[in-house]
Amino acid sequence: MRHTREGRHVLGDGRKLAWSAHGSDSGTPVLFLAGAASGRTMLFGTDVLDELDVTLVTVDRPGMGESDHHDGRTLQSTAEDLADFASTWGGPLPVVANSQGAPFGLACAALGVARRLVLVSPVDEIAVQPCRSTLSKEMRAMVDTVQEDPGAAERMFAAFGPDGMEDMVIGSAGDEDRRIFTQSEFLDMYRRALREGFASGGVGYAVDTRIAMSPWALPYDEIGCDVHVLTGGRDRHHTTDFGAGLTARVDSATRTVVDGAGGALLWTHARYILETALGGPFRPTHAGFELIGGPEQRPIVLVPSSALWPRRFDAERRRIRRALGDRALRIDHIGSTAVPGLPAKPIVDIDVSVGDPEDEDSYLPALVEAGYRLRVREPGHRMLRTPDLDVHVHVCQAGGDWERRHLLFRDWLRVDARDRNDYAELKRLLAQQNWADMNQYAAAKGPLIASITERAESWATRAGWRVSTANR
Repeated sequence: MRHTREGRHVLGDGRKLAWSAHGSDSGTPVLFLAGAASGRTMLFGTDVLDELDVTLVTVDRPGMGESDHHDGRTLQSTAEDLADFASTWGGPLPVVANSQGAPFGLACAALGVARRLVLVSPVDEIAVQPCRSTLSKEMRAMVDTVQEDPGAAERMFAAFGPDGMEDMVIGSAGDEDRRIFTQSEFLDMYRRALREGFASGGVGYAVDTRIAMSPWALPYDEIGCDVHVLTGGRDRHHTTDFGAGLTARVDSATRTVVDGAGGALLWTHARYILETALGGPFRPTHAGFELIGGPEQRPIVLVPSSALWPRRFDAERRRIRRALGDRALRIDHIGSTAVPGLPAKPIVDIDVSVGDPEDEDSYLPALVEAGYRLRVREPGHRMLRTPDLDVHVHVCQAGGDWERRHLLFRDWLRVDARDRNDYAELKRLLAQQNWADMNQYAAAKGPLIASITERAESWATRAGWRVSTANR
């Protein structure tokens, strides 16, 4: 049975923070920082709290719900308030931060509040590059208003109101997320949380959003705890690159993109999120991202498009087919070397679709025997490569998100010269920089890739594009 306790924590200057605790009275406390405009009644995982022996602790940030307003509140001051509060629970604590709660979770981690931080469907730092360049014209104008006239921005945010926020969130959600958000029990909870978020005329939410849309200026190098970034493979709203850039900024961070999940990941995968916060790996199907051999520093060398790349793909396709036979349901040439006219690193990327990428015994030994070496293991995806590092073989789920995203991106760049040229220009600029880790280079491309993907999705809808039955 779920138990709820409530209280008021008195800070050093006399202000009070309103909090609630849910679950076992003696369980491990997990601090939950909810997303935009959500007060302390926003919960997740209530059906597993007792089983996992967890006390889920929620708190209204200053100015929201029943917590006192704080004039001049900043990201740092909010984290300091939360640190003071967490100390009464025996901090540092496991912390879960969702959506717009992410910057506050990171600020808490930098202060040593978090023993382990799980960022679920996090927003990114949109006020700085490279995120800013991916924003729509309207969103860039809003970010500019935050910088130039924060008071006007806060008044604009406060006027949104709980009904406006509900309409925006549910109206823009995908079909699967909307089914979660419109369930009566969830909707009742969400509406209560929104009323808390917009308490006192929405001032607290307005400040929250102004902080989230400003440069965070966080000391990422001071984050010493494990950070886990979890995003849904179908989430098109929280970050433009599925958390890749955010992950790259924190040395201790790992990232998992959950195939098939959307923006409601916090509720569809609550058990796994809480288990990750408690110290286990995130494993809805398999352990989280694993980089075999660790980070690598290699020069980024771009070369002009070459007719040799399709020939190399054909040779590798025959090699893979001999190794896997019918277990390879399709074998496709993807990535930049599959797009005529696009400069690329001389590495041929190949997508191999199988029935179940988690069933490694059905394909991995055969590919290793054929000469490939495992490099990446993550839910729904494995990457192997040749000893000369000139071919990358990506194993994914047949008919899954990974397969579709990469084929759509390839086909769109083949037909759209503007996005093809923009992508080429970004690659040239990034190639001029020194990268301590190849994954950081890949993450830096993420925002533009996400922006291009949005246009590709619109094209797919207009043109009736579908994954072809023929391998290409």
